[in-house]
Amino acid sequence: MIHTQVAAGRLMRLRHGVYLGANAWPSTPSEQHVLLARAEQVANPDGVISHQSAAVEWGLPAPGFTPWHELPACLTFPTGRGHGSQQRIARHRLASLPEAEVSRDAAGYPVSATERSRGAIQRRT
Repeated sequence: MIHTQVAAGRLMRLRHGVYLGANAWPSTPSEQHVLLARAEQVANPDGVISHQSAAVEWGLPAPGFTPWHELPACLTFPTGRGHGSQQRIARHRLASLPEAEVSRDAAGYPVSATERSRGAIQRRT
């Protein structure tokens, strides 16, 4: 049934095992990036939305010419759980994330805290 709905254009595949009604796809690139990061987090519950995806979530300015939303979605996993990877649509990082450095966005998804994201931006510039 899922394949039929995708073929008919009623469902969109966001990532393996995660689908969205086509009429719910956001119109802006930033909202699309956030949705892809959330889809990656749904499939990887130990992950925390981080790096460029957290910057998009918190509305932080990009330090260069490439907007954050043009980069792949990014999740960070606690050291020892998960694995690092770089795929076309998502990046997985391993790092120690103290609980104080993890917040929740308006929809309740875990996201690296604003202060941590700002620090990453400052190091990048």
